[in-house]
Amino acid sequence: MAFHLEGDPLNVNPTLEVRAGERVRVVVRNEDRGLMHDFAVPALEVGLSPLRWNESDDVIFDAPDEPGTYEYICRPHQLMMRGTIRVH
Repeated sequence: MAFHLEGDPLNVNPTLEVRAGERVRVVVRNEDRGLMHDFAVPALEVGLSPLRWNESDDVIFDAPDEPGTYEYICRPHQLMMRGTIRVH
C-alpha cells in the first residue's frame, strides 16, 4: 500500500515538486483489490472520494503561492500512504 508515479513503481510515496501558483492535476488509480483508497492534501482542503479497486479519479487544485511543503495522504491508510508536495 503506497502511492507511486505512473511508470515508476520503485519510488514509493514520492515527493511531488510543483511551482508556486501552478495548477496541479493528480490522477489516482486504486490497484489494491479489496481496499478503498483516496488522496487528500488536508492543509489545502483538497481531496478525492474513496475509490474501489480498479477505479480511478483525478483532483485538480492550485498550488499555494507561498513556497513550502504540504503533506498528501490516503485518509484510510495515512500511516503508510503519505508523501510530500514541495512548492517552490
